[in-house]
Amino acid sequence: KLTPRTLTIRSIAAAALAAGLLVSIAAVDRWTGDWAAMLWVCGTLFFPWVAGIATGGKVSIATGKLLGGAIGTLTVAGPLIVFAATPLAGPPADDARIIATVFTVVGAINGAMAFPVGIRVRSSRESR
Repeated sequence: KLTPRTLTIRSIAAAALAAGLLVSIAAVDRWTGDWAAMLWVCGTLFFPWVAGIATGGKVSIATGKLLGGAIGTLTVAGPLIVFAATPLAGPPADDARIIATVFTVVGAINGAMAFPVGIRVRSSRESR
């Protein structure tokens, strides 16, 4: 049941996630440019969602949330590791901290939300 307290908590969480996304997009945009920033941010939702579709009903929703969080985190950390290992210019120091903290958390949350959606999409297709 959706109580006023639950609604308030969910609203605050959604606003915090949106703020984290805006800060992350701004930091990544200054470093990689606008199209790469949008692809990177959208990847934190896309890759876990596709993985959820691929696994379907073989994985429980609770496990899917954990796997999605891990995939979302890897979607953020993977390119960071690649950029750190190359001689390319890295992000400015303040942006690097934002990307390593805020964007990583946002990626994990996005992944934890998207993976179960993919599971449900596949399960609903298979039940028809």
